[in-house]
Amino acid sequence: MIEEIQKERGSIYGKFEFQAECVGNIIGACMAASRQGGELMSMGSKEIGAVAYIAIKLARYAVSPSHVDTLVDLESYCNLIKKMEIGNE
Repeated sequence: MIEEIQKERGSIYGKFEFQAECVGNIIGACMAASRQGGELMSMGSKEIGAVAYIAIKLARYAVSPSHVDTLVDLESYCNLIKKMEIGNE
């Protein structure tokens, strides 16, 4: 079962190892920016977790920009993060 899912996802998004490295690089860049000070310095576990959701979708988008579900997910995650940060408006 796992092999089938990996094969399906791999055919759309590329190898898991590439995706993991790409996501790690995005999160690492955000962590480095957070250490530079300013508002980003307040990035805690909640914000890092939110970045992880976005990073996964960005890595997938980089490989499969025509996969519409990825764009829908990105939009949804951005809206959830906005609600998390500024509340329901």
